[in-house]
Amino acid sequence: MKKIVFSILCVGAVLSAVSCQEAQQGSEAAPQAVDLGLSVKWADMNVGAFASHQTGEYFAWSETSQKEDYAIEGEYKWGKYTEADSPDYGMTKYNTTDSLTVLLPVDDAATAAWGESWRTPTMEEFEELLDPEKCSWEWTVLKQKGPFGKVKGYKVTSLVPGFEGNSIFLPATGYRYHCDRRAELKHVGPSGNYWTSTRSGNYPFSAYAAYFTDDEARCDFALRCFGRCVRPVAVE
Repeated sequence: MKKIVFSILCVGAVLSAVSCQEAQQGSEAAPQAVDLGLSVKWADMNVGAFASHQTGEYFAWSETSQKEDYAIEGEYKWGKYTEADSPDYGMTKYNTTDSLTVLLPVDDAATAAWGESWRTPTMEEFEELLDPEKCSWEWTVLKQKGPFGKVKGYKVTSLVPGFEGNSIFLPATGYRYHCDRRAELKHVGPSGNYWTSTRSGNYPFSAYAAYFTDDEARCDFALRCFGRCVRPVAVE
């Protein structure tokens, strides 16, 4: 099993670039909730995907649709990071004034796309998925038909008694980086990047995300304007 590491870091280094977005192929299918024996059931695919191996769509945190500009100077819904001397860095919602630390349904990409039965997981729920006593993480390369024949990512399998063998696949999605002013993907294949619904308490201009490579997985925080994927959990 690969090493699982928990840390609080700001992901900023860009290691590689991919010139075009992955094509989303396959017939439309409804998402299914997979019971891993954890506190929540996890969807078997990302928002915007039609199969588990597809990356799906990329969202800035608390936004519910894709866009062309994920730059720090760009049109983020809740501010432009222009007030570096303020505690909120120009954020007009989910800040120290309103004290909102978890996404409301109206700002949740999972709920907007799939309805009230789904939401973005909290940081604590993603950390539970990362817990090596509850789930094993196996770096996997899936072979698929089409121009993107090999899809890298993690097969996450339950270790909880009674749920052994139940699993989900998290593709290595890459991300849309804050310095880009166009829809260009970075680091697809080497890394996976998934938003949680939890805002950073100390830095309201950031939110927590799950980040992984082939030898580690952890929860970090990153600027809210970054474009990342969303793997929903079911609402009971």
